[in-house]
Amino acid sequence: MDKEKQTQSDAIRRKVLGDNYVNTTLKGWGPAQPVLELLETAPWGFLWPRSGLDLRTRSLVTVGILAAQDRHAELATHIRGARRNGCSFEEIIEAILHAGVYAGMPAAVEGAKIAQGIAQEENNGEA
Repeated sequence: MDKEKQTQSDAIRRKVLGDNYVNTTLKGWGPAQPVLELLETAPWGFLWPRSGLDLRTRSLVTVGILAAQDRHAELATHIRGARRNGCSFEEIIEAILHAGVYAGMPAAVEGAKIAQGIAQEENNGEA
């Protein structure tokens, strides 16, 4: 990835996921470094900068997809990102419900539990 795209990728990722998360994930990849490079290139360097959807909408789509796939850790990360992008918990739950109808209710239940936990963190000042 060229320097300009790498800078753009990093800026979007930091805006969505936060500096602390990005700084933490950049460390210690060792032999798995190609995975990090793919992560920087595909979603953050190619997809998220596109103009077809704003960051807020992309966050909601991502939440729905991750809920449908039962990717709990990434779902929690992207729920926090959706909040940073201005999504309400009501909108996040709607995306999870939508995924649940098409991907199965267990996915919606697990997604809702994760969203609830993050809402509690925010209410307790932990986020």
